[in-house]
Amino acid sequence: MYRQSFAQLCAGTVETVLADLGSPGSGPFLDAGCGTGNVSRRAAEAGWSVTAVDAAEQMLAEAQTSCAGLPVRWVRGALPRLGFASGVFEAVVANFVINCVSDPRAAVRELARVVRPGGVVALTVWVSGRTAQSALMMEALQAAKVVPERGGGLPAGRDFERTVPGLIGLTRQAGLEPVRSRELAWDWVVSWEDWWTGIAGGVGSTGQAYLAQDPPTRERVYRHLRSRVEESEADGMLRLPSVAAYVLARSSPLRQSGRRHRGHRVDR
Repeated sequence: MYRQSFAQLCAGTVETVLADLGSPGSGPFLDAGCGTGNVSRRAAEAGWSVTAVDAAEQMLAEAQTSCAGLPVRWVRGALPRLGFASGVFEAVVANFVINCVSDPRAAVRELARVVRPGGVVALTVWVSGRTAQSALMMEALQAAKVVPERGGGLPAGRDFERTVPGLIGLTRQAGLEPVRSRELAWDWVVSWEDWWTGIAGGVGSTGQAYLAQDPPTRERVYRHLRSRVEESEADGMLRLPSVAAYVLARSSPLRQSGRRHRGHRVDR
């Protein structure tokens, strides 16, 4: 359900990020939090030597299917502790991963650790309250008389502002220097069936918000969303404006790369 729904939303940034990385040659590339393999597939096709990491076996299996025939190395692991030696990757991409981890600051420090001196780290996160699909869900919850729960965020020492400046701050705290930063905007074109499959399956913050309701409330949310979608569908497809914060940052060429991670190195 994730592949046919929100994985396609997350793919909206992939072409921009990979284009900014430049000509790959055969350099070692880390897809941190690979999901269904959108980044890994495009990076491998472009010539990068890709290692893809995800915490979920199901995601790794789906990504392997997506990248069938491509020379991608698959590793199960999770931020903020990856089992790689320091400074082994020329490029690291974390596409909509930092906004999902329990300690974003530690996660970015780990990405900075495994990139080579002079290498680059590309990060994308959702900008709070700036996607049409989340706005539609909030509207539906309000129409269903749901009182929003307070709290539930990360502790102040771990969280960060979900904006371009907030993401820049994370990279600098990790010892990286931003070289490109901006908002990325695109329309997510998706059918009602695929969008609803993700929500009903509890995917993402919208799906979690939906499943947190009792059955009568879920029915009211469904009816409201369906009526709103019927007003905006064109050719049976929804066009949902989406916005992400994006930073491409470089590791200092002078950084010492001899330190090794105290954990184990994982190769598969």
